[in-house]
Amino acid sequence: MITADHIRVPRQHGLFMHHGIYLGDGTVAHYIEGREISRSSLDIFTQGQSIKIVHHKKSSDKIVTLNRALKRIGEKKYNLLFNNCEHFANWCKTGFHNSKQIDDLINQGSLGLLKISQIIFPSKVLKKIEFSLNKDQVEKFSLKQAKTILTYLNNKKSDTESKLNLMLNQIDCLFKSIPMTSTQKRHNSNFKEKLIAAQNIADALTAFEDLTAIVNEHLKTVDT
Repeated sequence: MITADHIRVPRQHGLFMHHGIYLGDGTVAHYIEGREISRSSLDIFTQGQSIKIVHHKKSSDKIVTLNRALKRIGEKKYNLLFNNCEHFANWCKTGFHNSKQIDDLINQGSLGLLKISQIIFPSKVLKKIEFSLNKDQVEKFSLKQAKTILTYLNNKKSDTESKLNLMLNQIDCLFKSIPMTSTQKRHNSNFKEKLIAAQNIADALTAFEDLTAIVNEHLKTVDT
């Protein structure tokens, strides 16, 4: 492994690959899911997994690759489908913004609900939703208030799950009805809007799940 190499390591037991650019000083520039492009140590990047070097038929020289990577550190525009860690690493190395992992899934023609659900990973970041709380606020609630809030959150979670399933069905139908290449699908406005909408719904669902966990934890303390 040398300076400006495009490297990758497995994540989620090999379900997907995490990509970055080796900066030559024991650090890696990489897009942390749902957060930002960061400069991390090799240990943090690898998380104990083996590194593989990604080779490109045509790639930019080291200086260009490093400059591209360093200039984008701190960027907070992550999107799994359109601006993920592989998009970033490929762009740094070649100047082309693409993700083989996403293209491979799209090229299957019809992802199906399970596969679509797998690629729409919630960012674990609380979005602006109708009802938001933090742990400090929750700890001030009485048992009755906490139970009322929990009922509300469970109802909203159920409603959000229904919306996500409906959106995934619409995306699946779009895959089946419109014969397009992976590149055309990623740039098709209707397809892109639906994928982004589904990811936003998944983010909201995660927010409700996180808040529900906080309230449930609080209930254990006030109910004893």
